[in-house]
Amino acid sequence: MFATDEGVEHKPMSAQDIDLGDATTAMHSAEVRINQRYTTPREYNMPMEPHACIAHWHEGQITVWEPSQWVAGAQVEIAEWLGIETEKVRIISPYVGGGFWFKTGALYPRCVSQRRVP
Repeated sequence: MFATDEGVEHKPMSAQDIDLGDATTAMHSAEVRINQRYTTPREYNMPMEPHACIAHWHEGQITVWEPSQWVAGAQVEIAEWLGIETEKVRIISPYVGGGFWFKTGALYPRCVSQRRVP
């Protein structure tokens, strides 16, 4: 289900800023404070299945098939990269697999760059 699908009410994405209070004041006014350094070894996020996408241009619109954890954001991002309206971008993500937050980034350029220029 996409914001551009028939019968779906458009809900624009809000700013990604989150304001949860004043951490500095909370830390200074806390009754108990622990000042300690914690470290963890480096971790690498590598899902087993590779990244891949397929794009199809047709009459000025693009359809992208790819395993995305961020379908609505991908639609907006691809439209911005290509300089086209969001309504002309369709994302199909039938199966994400084990993304583990690794399938949210900008992986589309190699796919959407296949646009033919007259």
